[in-house]
Amino acid sequence: MAQGESISGNEVEKKIIKFLDNKLLIDLEDCRLKKLIFHMFGANINNNLKISCKKYEKKSSTYKGNPKPDIQIALNKVKKNISIKSGKGNSLHEEPLKTFLNFLQSFDNSNKYIDIIETHLKTAINIRNTDFSFFFDKNKIKIIKRVLDGIYRGEEAVDFYYAVLSIKDKNTEIASNIIKNGFFAHKSEIENYMINNIPSGKGQSGTCDVGILRYQSYNRNKYPKPQFKWPNPYEDIKKIRNKND
Repeated sequence: MAQGESISGNEVEKKIIKFLDNKLLIDLEDCRLKKLIFHMFGANINNNLKISCKKYEKKSSTYKGNPKPDIQIALNKVKKNISIKSGKGNSLHEEPLKTFLNFLQSFDNSNKYIDIIETHLKTAINIRNTDFSFFFDKNKIKIIKRVLDGIYRGEEAVDFYYAVLSIKDKNTEIASNIIKNGFFAHKSEIENYMINNIPSGKGQSGTCDVGILRYQSYNRNKYPKPQFKWPNPYEDIKKIRNKND
């Protein structure tokens, strides 16, 4: 995600928290963000309950990465963790080169690919439509599960994903409407969709598709690491919601 998108993504989180936190469910205006609350906690939930919505607090200080959830919503002592996606090209997962290569070594015939995978992380080479990309596609179920679950023990899992269009350069009224009317899906729906679909459009030669995700090297010139990006979370979750509702 570009820096501008990242900044607007943080703004989306803040505005969602402001919209929901310490509000009675009955007082929320009708929008898809309100529908998410009913979807998570049940259609017959008491409308007079007060919502708590806070930034998800990292459980461990022993690692530098970000936890998978962005916010935590609580109602009637039940808590749900939400990952917020704004705009396009969201970075969904990064991890140290060493831990990723160790993970790949558990796959069948991985020894044939480890060297080229490490080379690609450090040097710009073509991997699209090569044995490299076929190896990733063959093992996409395990890879996508790792991307969604993360690698840091002790952190809570994401329950739902909520995606909105970009609010970059939008005025306050338009941005507010965009944020309140995103689309949502359960983590299991997201995982199934990612495994069984591919991104639209042609990826660059230095990337390969892993289900709906796009794999590439990040920070190659300094501290290279694998990165998995989600090209268009809003449109993907919209398709999930329209199909399952």
